[in-house]
This record gives sequence, C-alpha cells and structure tokens, in this order.
Amino acid sequence: MSQTMSFRHDFNNHLAIVNGLLKKGEILKAQEYLNKLEKITSDLSFSCNTGNVVIDALFNNKLSIAKQLGIQVDCDVIIPSDTSINDVDLCIVFANAIDNAIKACKLVDKQNRYLKLSTKLEGGFFMIEIKNSYNAVNNYTSGSGIGISNIREIAKKYQGAISIENTQEYFQINILLIISLHCTDISEQLT
Repeated sequence: MSQTMSFRHDFNNHLAIVNGLLKKGEILKAQEYLNKLEKITSDLSFSCNTGNVVIDALFNNKLSIAKQLGIQVDCDVIIPSDTSINDVDLCIVFANAIDNAIKACKLVDKQNRYLKLSTKLEGGFFMIEIKNSYNAVNNYTSGSGIGISNIREIAKKYQGAISIENTQEYFQINILLIISLHCTDISEQLT
C-alpha cells in the first residue's frame, strides 16, 4: 500500500516527464518511460473480475498485497448476482480468509508461496474454496482464531458449514452457503 501511495504521489511528475519527452519529439523515450510505468502499476495491482464490484474492490486491495509479498495468486471467483447474499457477509468471509492466508504465506519460502481462491454455484449451494501454502513448523494456527469464528458465523447464517484441511504444506478452508433459502422472490416481497 505504501508503494501505491508513493506512486500516486509521484504520478503528476511522471506525466510531466512523458509530456516533456513528447514535446521534444522523443517519442521512443516517452514510450520506454510509459512501459516502465506500466510495469510498476501492474506490480501494484491485481485484477479479478468476480461480477461483484464490492468483492472486486476487496480483492484488488488484498490480492495486490499478496502479490507484492511474492505470493502467487490464482483467482477463479464468480459471485452470483441473482441471490440475496449480503456483500458485507461476503467481505467478512473473503477478507478474513485472505488475511489469514497472507499471514500463513509470509512464513513460507518465497518460491513456494501461493493462494488459490475459487467458487462454485450448484443449485442452491454456493461453495467457496480458499487454499494457501502453509509451513506447519512456522505456523501455530489451527483454524480457531477470530477470523475463522467470523467465517463460521456467516456460514451458520446461511445454514451452511465450513470445513478446514490443514496439512504440513497447505491450509484449505471450504465454505458452503445455502443460498436457495435466501434468494429474493419479488412476489414474496409484494405480499
């Protein structure tokens, strides 16, 4: 985040440099400079289009941090738009799980750091799977912290459940939300 703030602070200076190069007819140098800026900005952001702008904003922030820490991120998340899953509830689930994953990955050798996020919608069931590298020697967590407790409460709210698999090399949490019970029906709202 400090790198992003620093880049934003200097952005006007970067524009002035490119503008100055273009005014002098130094098109190739301007293009080289822009390519360098593009590399910097790609290192500072992570794009994952989930279909939900709130979760996209959360992911852009959290997964950018993961990327800056050398964590390989794989995001295959689609949020169904035709249900009444509360955005706040989704943020609680994803933010806590990602924060825990980043914390665990920081204790793993840089070349082995990864975070995988995926979702699946089957009928009235929405399944979230988050898996990250884990070093059992350096980590002490067993999936019983406040973040996990908050995720359990959200799963309970949607009559779902969570399961945790913790090995020597990875930590995985699966969250099941039953959304058929929470789908909004316009005819029910009108009566």
